[in-house]
Amino acid sequence: MEINWSNVVFIESERRLILSELELHEIPDPIINLYHNRVNQLDISFNKLTSISGISLFTSMEELILDNNQLGDITFTRNSNLKLLSLNNNMIRNLDYLLENIEKSFPRLDYLSLLGNPCCPFPIYTGSIDEKKYQKYREKVLHCLPKLQFLDSTPVSLSERMKLLEKLPPIYPAECDRSVEKFTQISGLVRKTFSSIHQGRFGKNRPTTYNPLPPTVRVGQHRGAYVKCKFKYVGAHSEGNRFILNKDL
Repeated sequence: MEINWSNVVFIESERRLILSELELHEIPDPIINLYHNRVNQLDISFNKLTSISGISLFTSMEELILDNNQLGDITFTRNSNLKLLSLNNNMIRNLDYLLENIEKSFPRLDYLSLLGNPCCPFPIYTGSIDEKKYQKYREKVLHCLPKLQFLDSTPVSLSERMKLLEKLPPIYPAECDRSVEKFTQISGLVRKTFSSIHQGRFGKNRPTTYNPLPPTVRVGQHRGAYVKCKFKYVGAHSEGNRFILNKDL
């Protein structure tokens, strides 16, 4: 097919290739040959893609945007660098197949968006949202892809991760390592989420270590230095009474 090269945008400094609104049904070979080893971010949104043939050659790609195409139940190949995958407003119906394929293909993926597909009960433009149905959908996706940090329109919450831990079956020594691996992934992300919340409370000025002693105002003295006490205890029921002299009574 003929390519309108004036609409092909490549930002060298960001290693980003934009192929939006080119009426593409598939990625042309000349574009693959020219850019496949130079791209970290690939945007092929607002086309007429029915195939993702050739995408596997973009081996250094970290972000892939395929929004607003005509993609059905597609099959990805492995890319250990990909972190972001956006498939909004396509024609994907088989959620189980997609999640299984993504789990095998993109081990480092932390952002996934499926809004506007038949497999996602969250309409983009029209219709009301069935909250219970959408929550079950999120639980299913996160169970298959526990490393995700962001799903559809919202980040993955701490409560969602805690639910994943509660629903995991007991791990027995005779079981395969996969159950242990999934438990480790989810529990690790729960700890990471707690850490993020803690850091967010303090912002960029969060203290690196906790110290209960106040800043010192005494020149030349450590803030924990001892000095002579100016007060004494005068009660009758304290272990400290042993150190009060008769003349002080």
